[in-house]
Amino acid sequence: MLILDITVAVCIGLLVGAELSVSVFINPILSRLNESAQAAATRLFAIRLGRSMPFWYAASLLLLLAETFLRRHAPGSRR
Repeated sequence: MLILDITVAVCIGLLVGAELSVSVFINPILSRLNESAQAAATRLFAIRLGRSMPFWYAASLLLLLAETFLRRHAPGSRR
């Protein structure tokens, strides 16, 4: 169970970090570019993140569901 706990924390933590870095750092920098450069850079980011993020979201969901299922009878859970 410890390996699952660590895997869930790392997967979700990296996902949150990636989303935070896009919204806090990348988007403000892209907004300073001229319109054509901004469109090109946004397209490149969208291509790269568009390939990996759906799988990352799905993996995070599956890990959270597995964690929830395995801990449903743990002390402190309502049931």
